[in-house]
Amino acid sequence: MSEDIIAEIRAERAAKEAKRAEDWPKALDKLHITFEASHGGGYPKCLVDRATEGERLRYLRELGFRVRRHFWFETTADTREEHWVELSGGIVCSLSNGWVCDKTPL
Repeated sequence: MSEDIIAEIRAERAAKEAKRAEDWPKALDKLHITFEASHGGGYPKCLVDRATEGERLRYLRELGFRVRRHFWFETTADTREEHWVELSGGIVCSLSNGWVCDKTPL
């Protein structure tokens, strides 16, 4: 009987360790995005490596960010529109290129 309990405890522990190993890179990516945004803005590697706007948006949601609103910003140099999202935590992100920064007060 005690061998069954020990095996069950080991299985639970292995499952928790596997979950932690899976979640750790995502936690680091979320911290990196938050850090870049709060320190003047930047291009977090985890967003720049994603090829499309849809992939970037999907990954932001996987990390636990909530999208508050979508908006488009027209750049003056090449007159193209960039797709931006306002995220929870006061962060805005360009889905076109992966740039993140703090939301500026209105």
